[in-house]
Amino acid sequence: MPTRYSLALWTFVITLAGSIACFQTGPAFSEPSALDPLIDSLSERAKPPAIETPAAEDALNLKQRRIFQATLSTEPRLLLRLQDLFAPYFDQPVDLTALLQKIVAESAVLSVPHVGRILYNPGHMLLLLIPENWQETEGIRVAALADLLDILKIEIPGALQLAAYGRGFEAFKLLSELMKDAKARATLEVVWNAAPRSSQDAERMRYLLLRPMQQAMEIARETPACRQAINRFIDDVRAGKRASIPASRGLTDIVKPTRFIRSDNQILLVLSETFIARYYVVAQFSVGAESCDVAWENAIFAM
Repeated sequence: MPTRYSLALWTFVITLAGSIACFQTGPAFSEPSALDPLIDSLSERAKPPAIETPAAEDALNLKQRRIFQATLSTEPRLLLRLQDLFAPYFDQPVDLTALLQKIVAESAVLSVPHVGRILYNPGHMLLLLIPENWQETEGIRVAALADLLDILKIEIPGALQLAAYGRGFEAFKLLSELMKDAKARATLEVVWNAAPRSSQDAERMRYLLLRPMQQAMEIARETPACRQAINRFIDDVRAGKRASIPASRGLTDIVKPTRFIRSDNQILLVLSETFIARYYVVAQFSVGAESCDVAWENAIFAM
């Protein structure tokens, strides 16, 4: 089997994961939020589109992608600070370097003047706040997408894992706008964490960090025919041979697997690029005893 899934690299993550509990939601924000008036104002002024599925190839060209910020480079100092942030969520010392490199490389970026940069990784459903002076005194913090959606009152009709690539980006964009306002920033402090708030919080963070890796490892359990079908699909997307996925130089030709979810007789596969981390190909495979066929596929350009 080709090594494009980097199974050897992810093995150490699964070893550390141990027994991962079921996903637990974060704190509920049921009371009226001080953010409501500002959110309404922003929505009336210019509500950001959640996702776009381009109908033509020229909608996803190189010129368009330049309007988005490039992903951050995984410089050693940044990785060390992230290691310091996530280490307290584990019961024993762990080296998360490889995992953190992957999370940063696959995160979309938005800058907030005089605040810093916000990173969003839909695969892990996490956001990172990297302050302007993170190299000196101010610490990096993390937020769970579920908590952000809750405080912003953005409803998710289906599975959060899939909605993370749509409504998740809507929340990401709205968050960056709200963070420009001092009062809104103060209200949003409740979603940002610099350390575990409880044992349950630590357990949930380990889940968000490690569960995607554990799911990716399950590709090894698929039949050779199914693995070949998945690899063939990836190759076809990169080569521009999928009728439902318009080819776009600099996007479709550089995608790679970043999410793999097996549920009963279905496989959800997500391909993405790490240039701006906003272009995704999502496909569902129907798996039978002797078959592994694409049930549906879609390209998403998260705005």
